Amino acid sequence: MMMKKAWKYRMIPVALMLLLSGCGHFTELVEHVASKQETTAEETQAILETTIPAEQVVEPADSDAMRIELSQGAAALGFAHLMEESELGATQGDYHFDLKSSEAEVLSDFITGAADVAVLSPESAARAYHDAKDGAVIVNINAGNELYCITGNSELKSFQGLKGQTVLSVGQGEQPEYVLRYLKSQYGTQFDVQYTSIEDITAQLTADPSKAAIVAEPDASSLLAGVPGTVRAFSLKDSWENVTATGSLISSVTLVHRNDYENKRSSVDHLLRETAMSIVKAERAANQTAKLAGKFGITQAAVVPLALPYANLKCITGDQMKSQIGAYLIAIAEADSAAIGRSIPGEDFYYGYVVTEPEESSSVSRYDDAASYGNDSEDEDEDEYENTESKKREDTDTEQDQKQDDIKRENHTKRENETEEESEKKKNDETKAESEKKETEKKHETEKHVEIEEPQKPAETAASPAPKPAAPAGPDPSAAPAGPGSQAPSDELLPGGPLG
Repeated sequence: MMMKKAWKYRMIPVALMLLLSGCGHFTELVEHVASKQETTAEETQAILETTIPAEQVVEPADSDAMRIELSQGAAALGFAHLMEESELGATQGDYHFDLKSSEAEVLSDFITGAADVAVLSPESAARAYHDAKDGAVIVNINAGNELYCITGNSELKSFQGLKGQTVLSVGQGEQPEYVLRYLKSQYGTQFDVQYTSIEDITAQLTADPSKAAIVAEPDASSLLAGVPGTVRAFSLKDSWENVTATGSLISSVTLVHRNDYENKRSSVDHLLRETAMSIVKAERAANQTAKLAGKFGITQAAVVPLALPYANLKCITGDQMKSQIGAYLIAIAEADSAAIGRSIPGEDFYYGYVVTEPEESSSVSRYDDAASYGNDSEDEDEDEYENTESKKREDTDTEQDQKQDDIKRENHTKRENETEEESEKKKNDETKAESEKKETEKKHETEKHVEIEEPQKPAETAASPAPKPAAPAGPDPSAAPAGPGSQAPSDELLPGGPLG
């Protein structure tokens, strides 16, 4: 698989670095960098499982390679191992990498469809969301803060210290400009910014180390190595977090077209997993990463061991990705809404959103022949009739459901009332029967001399003056049925409210 290589460096010429490699200043910097160890398969898998959702994916049905574009910078270091493995044909996905000299080129190619995948700043990704024909979806954050203040002024310790100065910076119309604009508004710190190239910044700092420059990795490490006396004064990440309640400084994300996310999900999943693996290898195998960075024109190999500890390579997905990017874009929009396009992107800007099938329109014609569609007024009348009938059916169903609920509640109340009436009647009948029995015994005692017939059952003696005896237990057939006007059940009988 062929890969286009961009050999145009934006940093210090190779010859200068080779010369400085023998200098004590460069050697001291290298010694401050912790040695990197090759990662084991177990370590790699453990890290991968903490950053990427473990979901089963299948081989892509489409064999066409995904065209991935990225610009020179720290984020590209995270893709170095994937670029190498792709070139060797050792990847699950099929990729074609194209390294560009600027982020503007990458954004333009993604919007026009010349690139399937783009590695961009969150601001550029938001603009692609609005401007690309089929939108854009972020699949991960691949790099955190890369911006640092480099200077030879030992008294400069914080963002407020830039007040009144002329600060050198790269990235006009890109993330560095938007971040500086936001921080200046939050701190109330005013200073002039001169946007220029990294080569010019190197020359100016060499001539006057007291100047301050805002640059990203790996350019920051190049300056430190190339200009004696310069130091990393502060990180713009710290400056950002000091005045921002939520979120952090995010430098780079991986972007795919919405159509690929929805229709070629397996290819996107492969890319996500293999990107995460490549990032792990980039940080843990610094020497190999340096060789690959030089091979593919990302940056000079000698700078990589210095830059990696400050490049903030990572792979963040899911809710954490969504919340961090959302907070970041809101902050940037406060300073310059044009930086993110027309508005804050919606939920479908983030990997993981649910793809829903479009609902069929009720106005779709039932005719295959276009000549037999009829006029617009007939179609509108037919749609209105169908909608009216549908509404009537819904109202009827709702009314029937309500009636059923009322019947259930009425029957339940009736059963409860009948139970109370039966219990009370039984109790009254027993009391009445006992009273009649005592009265009969008393009458027999006082009228022993009178001969009377054997008494019949009180229920069968219609003319008997005695009170009517108790009837058998059970519901009284002559009683009116209980209904809504009957005694209401107590709260104890219906602890959960009406039954439905």
